[in-house]
Order: sequence, then structure tokens, then C-alpha cells
Amino acid sequence: MQQGWGATHDGDGRLSLAVTQPPLAGDPAQTAALRPFSRALQAIVKGSRDRCLADASDLRDTMAAEIGLLIDALDDALEQSGR
Repeated sequence: MQQGWGATHDGDGRLSLAVTQPPLAGDPAQTAALRPFSRALQAIVKGSRDRCLADASDLRDTMAAEIGLLIDALDDALEQSGR
């Protein structure tokens, strides 16, 4: 349920809010910093589990760590499901 711009509390709403805040705030550096993170997330959504995604030189340390944790979590879930 939309309660105002960016006020949704589901995953889609939180992701949308995180991506739209820097451009709306007029922060070009932060907006540019999101691009490599977005590319890595898109690759993971498409099925990549390549840990080199976290090694991109243009990722911030925290972004690289999140990519690594995401891949680990997906690998663990896959292993637990027996696939």
C-alpha cells in the first residue's frame, strides 16, 4: 500500500526508495556510485553467482561486502534446498 512517495514498506518500495534518493537529492556522486552496485545486483538476479562481482574496483567497500553476503546467502539457500 502506497502511503506517500517512497513510503511503502515492502521490499520493492525500500529498494525503489534507496535508488531514487540520491538523484532526487541532486547528489551526482552518490547516483554514480549506485551504477556498479546496480550492475552487480542485475547480474545476480539473472543467475550469476560469480564472486568476482564483488571485486569490481568501482564498488564501495560496503557494496562489495553486500554483494558477497548476498551470493553466500543464495548459495546457502540453494544448498539447503538440495538443488
